[in-house]
Amino acid sequence: MNSVVNALREMSPTKKLPLIVLHSRRLKDNLANRPQNKRLIEEWQRSHALYATPNGSNDD
Repeated sequence: MNSVVNALREMSPTKKLPLIVLHSRRLKDNLANRPQNKRLIEEWQRSHALYATPNGSNDD
């Protein structure tokens, strides 16, 4: 996913991160707690590029 985010960033004239939309469940699962993923999530949150859809919303 980070490769796609970085590719979109490079395509942007402003070089800003794109909006990343993930279900809030994905920010709390085992994969999110891996150190490399945790760093990415924190970076995206600091950059205000991450939007976590709330529980109960259908993100399909």
